[in-house]
Amino acid sequence: MAVASLAILKLDTRFPRLPGDIACKDSFARPVRLQTIADASVDAVVSRNPEGLDLSAFEQAVQTATEPLVTTSCGFMIYFQDRLNALNNRPFISSALTALPALRARYRDEQIAILTFDADTLGAPAYAASLQGFSGPVVGLDKSGHLYRTIKEDHPQLDAEQAAAELAQLTRQLLATHGQVKSLLLECTNLSPYRAAFRAGFEGEIIDLLAILDSLSPGLVKPELLI
Repeated sequence: MAVASLAILKLDTRFPRLPGDIACKDSFARPVRLQTIADASVDAVVSRNPEGLDLSAFEQAVQTATEPLVTTSCGFMIYFQDRLNALNNRPFISSALTALPALRARYRDEQIAILTFDADTLGAPAYAASLQGFSGPVVGLDKSGHLYRTIKEDHPQLDAEQAAAELAQLTRQLLATHGQVKSLLLECTNLSPYRAAFRAGFEGEIIDLLAILDSLSPGLVKPELLI
C-alpha cells in the first residue's frame, strides 16, 4: 500500500463529500488518509464558543500522524491552528483562513471576501484573533438553503445542482454589493466542489484549502479540481 501524502481529520458526518471536497479521496492525485474524529459533529465544531469543544481526539490524531501534511475538513478549526500545529513537527493546516495574512499583503480588505458556512458564528468574538481585524465582507450560506441544511442537519443526500445554483446566486449578490472584490477565500471545504458556480460570475482569485495544500505539496490535488 502506498504511503499517504496527507492526513485529513474529518468531522463525524454522513453528508455527501463530492470530488473537490477535502474529505473526498477522489479529490487527490496521491494517496491520502481520512480519519474520522468521533463525535466531532458540525454543531460541535462550528461554535461561537470553540473552547467548549473536546479537542483531545484531534490532539491525539495530530500527535500520532506520520504523514508529511495534516489538515482538517472544517475551516472553523482555525481557532486551534497554533495549538494543534505545535503538537507535531509536520505542518498542520487547519483551514483556508490560514491564507488570509498573505492575501491581505496583496489586497485591501474590501477586495477580499470570505465565504463561510456560517457568517454569524465566524463573526463571534472568539474568532477575532484568527481574523486579525479583517474588515472585508464575510458572507455565509443562506440558512434556509439546501446546501446549508444538508450540512447542518447531516442529511445523507445532496442535490448538487441545487447547491451549485445557490452558490452562483450567492456570488452574484456578493459582487453586486461589494464590487471591489478581487479574491474569494473559501473557509468552508464543502464549497470547493462548486468551482464552476463561482467561476460563472467571478474572474478573480479564489483560494481554498485544496489550493493551499497543493502549494505545499505540488501535484497532491487533481489538477482539474484546483479552482
